[in-house]
Amino acid sequence: MNFGFGTSAAVMSFGLFWLLNGWFQGMGFPPCGYLVTRDWRLCFHVPGAMALIGAVLLFAVLRDTPESMGLPPTEGTVAMAGAGARIRGRLRSGRDKTGTFGVGCQNNSA
Repeated sequence: MNFGFGTSAAVMSFGLFWLLNGWFQGMGFPPCGYLVTRDWRLCFHVPGAMALIGAVLLFAVLRDTPESMGLPPTEGTVAMAGAGARIRGRLRSGRDKTGTFGVGCQNNSA
């Protein structure tokens, strides 16, 4: 639908895509409304679990600088070099969990 909105130029085509968009969204509401009223807790637990799994995977896979992957340094990453390692070290040590957020904000503002 979004592709159709972006490629259309006539008012009639905008109206057609708007009509189809409302039609398909309207067909999705009854099953979603049924699930929300029937399995209310599950509606919050499943997306929360998916977000948590995604965050853990990203934390394990993402690297903070090119040097951590064996690549040459690039301009702008020198000031942040080592910040990710410090944050990871604090998280792994289990101490000062609230201070870790502050360290991250402090390093990103520099």
